[in-house]
Amino acid sequence: MRFFLKISMCVLAASACSEAPAPGDLRQWRPEDHAQPAEADPARVPSEAPAAQPADPARASQALWKVACAGCHGADGRGAGASLPPGASVPNFTDAAWQAERTDTAIADVIRGGRNLMPAFGAQITDDGIGALVAHIRSLPL
Repeated sequence: MRFFLKISMCVLAASACSEAPAPGDLRQWRPEDHAQPAEADPARVPSEAPAAQPADPARASQALWKVACAGCHGADGRGAGASLPPGASVPNFTDAAWQAERTDTAIADVIRGGRNLMPAFGAQITDDGIGALVAHIRSLPL
């Protein structure tokens, strides 16, 4: 029985080796082996584009505020930002009297053209962005 098992194993090993590719069949991987197909596979192309989500103006104005304004005016608009230059004073946008004394146009003009130590942002922020910042300033809790 042992003899039969040894012969069976040798036959199996020999048959496995005979199915190995010939040395000429082997080649190195090439970049074109993973190139894009000439035509798109219709089964892998979505039938319709996903619906675009409308922009949330409140989130957009908050993001713009954080990037352009909060450094000096503070995240809460009270005028105590971490990047406020020493000795500079900026208005507290949460003060009801300050809010009442200024029009939206006046606030937009300062954002656009700058004032005192505040730089002009008219070249960096679009009119829609400036309008969003004015709306953000007006939305701060009093």
